Amino acid sequence: MNENQAIFISPDIVIIDHDYQNYDRYDYTWDREAFLSDLAEEHNINDPEDASLYYSELTEKYPKEYEIWQGETDEWYKIPMMNALYYYPDCVSFQEADRYKTSGPITLLYDTELDRWALGMTGGGMDLAPHLLDNFIALGQGIPPNIANSIRRNYNAYVEEETHLANCDLLAEAMKKEAARWEERARQLAF
Repeated sequence: MNENQAIFISPDIVIIDHDYQNYDRYDYTWDREAFLSDLAEEHNINDPEDASLYYSELTEKYPKEYEIWQGETDEWYKIPMMNALYYYPDCVSFQEADRYKTSGPITLLYDTELDRWALGMTGGGMDLAPHLLDNFIALGQGIPPNIANSIRRNYNAYVEEETHLANCDLLAEAMKKEAARWEERARQLAF
């Protein structure tokens, strides 16, 4: 992150469900079609679309191939596994290189149907708020209020402790600015 980059709370970032029935509407960080085709060819899977089955189905149908695949690549994890996608306002845009600023169990994708960018969680099973915060800060286009409100200084998940504490300090400053903005607005309304 650029030290001069503003960190701010953005109520304009909204949560919309990921459409698992329509993968083609998303431009993921990786080329899904080419990846699945390569995977199917490499492991003698007849239909490349079979490679996109969820864990349990793929494990049942191709147990040996799935075990090898899972060990060889992390590309699958560029597709969100969790339902909630955090959509930026349509006025926010990113460059291709911004996709690689995301880290941990988070990915940046583009929804071609809504013409909007979104962050998705590619893992789960625990509170990923520190990871989301870290990625929202890295991308510099705002932090949603629900993430800002859920951060605890003493819980960093798998984000390095030093990084998490720095993120907490940045978030605290952003919250102070947001509070001052609301305080000024309240004064204007009171007169």
